[in-house]
Amino acid sequence: MSEKKIKCPWCEKVDTPVQTNKVQSGNVVERRCGACGKILASYAAAEGEFLPKIRVFKN
Repeated sequence: MSEKKIKCPWCEKVDTPVQTNKVQSGNVVERRCGACGKILASYAAAEGEFLPKIRVFKN
C-alpha cells in the first residue's frame, strides 16, 4: 500500500514521516511530524500497516 499523507494537528504541515524503533518490548513504528517533531502515531510493528485503511470523517 502507498503511504498515507498525514496532516499534523499542531502545525498543519502534510507529511509521511515513518520510523521503526527497537524498544524493550519489540519494534515500534512511530510517525512524527517532520516540521515540529511531535508524535502523530505510534504502534507495534507486529500490528501491520493499518493506517492507510483508516477513514477520516470531517464536518
